[in-house]
Amino acid sequence: MNQFNIGKIQEQLSSGNWETARRLCLLEIAKGPNAQASMLLHKAYHYLADIPALRATIDGVTPANEDERFDLLLAEVQDAVRLGTNQYRYYFESPEAKAGLSHIEAGGFTASQQRQGR
Repeated sequence: MNQFNIGKIQEQLSSGNWETARRLCLLEIAKGPNAQASMLLHKAYHYLADIPALRATIDGVTPANEDERFDLLLAEVQDAVRLGTNQYRYYFESPEAKAGLSHIEAGGFTASQQRQGR
């Protein structure tokens, strides 16, 4: 993936355009295996709160070097912590999720957790 595409995807992620970022990542990955695009796709799925896709994204990635290997392991650990502490459960049960909003559009973790008295 060239730097232009990386920058464009990162710009979409930071702008909150997670679905656009997801689609751009999938286009890059369709060109061939790409750990960097997979990591950005993982981040997009995190913001979209698509847990099955989030987990599957990095399961089949083969890192090209030790830095990529570390990034993948870190992402797996972060996923395990999030899922193990039920950070997502409140979202899936929320009225916002039923309305089709992402967890960020719904106000993020803090807003929903405050409504539930956490």
